[in-house]
Amino acid sequence: MPNAFAEPKEHREKEPPFPATVRIAGNVLIVFGILVLIFCVRVLVLGRVTRTADEGPVVILLLIVAVGGIFFILAGRQTLRGKVGDTLGIANWSIVIGLWPKTGGVAAFVEHYAIGNQTGDNVLINPAILWGLTVSGIALTLAGILALVGRNEYLEWRRWQKNRTTGKGQ
Repeated sequence: MPNAFAEPKEHREKEPPFPATVRIAGNVLIVFGILVLIFCVRVLVLGRVTRTADEGPVVILLLIVAVGGIFFILAGRQTLRGKVGDTLGIANWSIVIGLWPKTGGVAAFVEHYAIGNQTGDNVLINPAILWGLTVSGIALTLAGILALVGRNEYLEWRRWQKNRTTGKGQ
């Protein structure tokens, strides 16, 4: 038996879509995190860090960088699932980390000390690494901007999801 007091279907609020800009930002965070982990493995394997005299600081630095990569993977995953309370924090971190490689970043230090010392090169950074830093920095900066652009839509989507699960508003 239909409820006589229920709101007609045509007056019910439609579920807002998950913002495409936030979805793109979440995917970029995951890809960036994966690339960071690949970079760490590359330096450990190809850089032969275990054979250098000053391996301790490089290995510690690589572990810190790997934890950062894992953070980005998890943050992207949480963003795509809609579990992040607000995209502001992720957007800010993405922009800050995205701009950081342009100033040299951690990768230049690791590249120089782990690989450069092995070959005797006095080059601060390999051009391929520099290109990778630039592209990843631009991608992260854009992901942060996209997360900011989609912030209001994301908050509306979250509010709707929360109200739906608690039974309020629909």
